Amino acid sequence: MNDIIVELIEKTIGYTFADKELLISALTHSSFTNEHIGYESYERLEYIGDSVVSLIVAKYLFYRFPYANQGFLSKIRSIIISEKSFAEVIARLGLEKYLRVSDTLTVISPRLKGDIFESIVGAIFIDSNDITKTAEFVLCNLKNKLNAEYNVDNITDYKSSLFEYAAKKGIKLSINTEKIKDHPPLFRSTIDLEGYNGSQGEGNSKKKAEQEAAKALIFRENLLNLNFVY
Repeated sequence: MNDIIVELIEKTIGYTFADKELLISALTHSSFTNEHIGYESYERLEYIGDSVVSLIVAKYLFYRFPYANQGFLSKIRSIIISEKSFAEVIARLGLEKYLRVSDTLTVISPRLKGDIFESIVGAIFIDSNDITKTAEFVLCNLKNKLNAEYNVDNITDYKSSLFEYAAKKGIKLSINTEKIKDHPPLFRSTIDLEGYNGSQGEGNSKKKAEQEAAKALIFRENLLNLNFVY
């Protein structure tokens, strides 16, 4: 990787490295190092980048949602800190074309792109030894996800969460849904969870009714600690 390409990548990510080898390593896959002696892959940088991204995003959400509880914040963080989110950043910046891989690796998967995002974050942090500079790259490139509208309803699959809760506790859960009106369609769902009073929900689809019934039970009993004031 020559100096011109390194400079181009630095302009793209908005950070100039004192140690250019860190940037090169951040873009070097293990398939390349297996075939070329003397190079280091991005894996160690990815390792530290994973933790640094998590810290930066967690701090941002902590201040954005001052009254949200841990459960709510953790759910949002899991949406933002994801293979899909990171891969989208790498694709948008066009950095996958600079990745050094074996000739036999012809497809750059979303997972690999996600790894590269974390390795670049790790490289910036190690090079700068400055969490603020590193945060500039992370927050700038994840701003759409970070500033999206989040509420309990649009981040929670209540029905699935309730099934997971029942399985974890080893208790029985049953759902019965029926159509109670044709025009416009209206469904009613009844959920019975062992040890708790049942709950009902209605909606214009079977899925909506079941989500509403599960939501009613979860919030009434505070089963998943999702209640918060904002």
